[in-house]
Amino acid sequence: MNRIFSARYRNRIQKILDTLKLDEVAVFSEPFNEEDVKRLVDEPFCGQIFLPRSKIKKENIHEYGGTLSASDDNTYFLRLNPSVAFSYPDRDTAELAYALMSFFSFPLSSLQNIDFDEQRELKAQSIDEIKAFLSSLSYSSKVWVYFHSTSYKDPSRLASAFRNADYIVLKKEDTKEYKRFRCALDSIIFSPLISRLSSVVEVDDFATPLSFISPLDKVILIDLEEKN
Repeated sequence: MNRIFSARYRNRIQKILDTLKLDEVAVFSEPFNEEDVKRLVDEPFCGQIFLPRSKIKKENIHEYGGTLSASDDNTYFLRLNPSVAFSYPDRDTAELAYALMSFFSFPLSSLQNIDFDEQRELKAQSIDEIKAFLSSLSYSSKVWVYFHSTSYKDPSRLASAFRNADYIVLKKEDTKEYKRFRCALDSIIFSPLISRLSSVVEVDDFATPLSFISPLDKVILIDLEEKN
């Protein structure tokens, strides 16, 4: 089983691992918590671990980054050997892709035609992951977030993660945690501080059609299941 520790590139990393048909690989991307690395090393995890940097030195830990130079046409060259080149469509994960292909002896053409679908769903494990993901979205279209969580603890911090969404759609719940979260969202919307968030829509069921969502709007499904 693969393990992915990434705040912004989880789906793209998953697509790389699936395309290369890799298993028992752990991947960290910036930003990450060094404590997560320590915990993983202490587990009986027998796979290979790839990460941008680490103070922990172990046989199955591989650092990546600083290896490639890029041209404008999505071609990458080895800095120490420019005759080695490959095509790849995503700058954010190019260094990782090269490290995986190199370590597992895949030809450099393995990922040149990989297709990264636009991310429409995020299964988050932390509030920080939601915040980082929404902060990466452009302002070219309105962003609707359908949000569900296994709990609504720390409501103010959770609500703050949605400042970079335009609208949030919630399945109405009759719990104190949910109501505190709902009030925290209102505090952001009506705060004098600048925020992209402008409205909350409560529905009885996420299958409820919302006719006022434009076909040009971006709709994201976010499910938060925090790690214990």
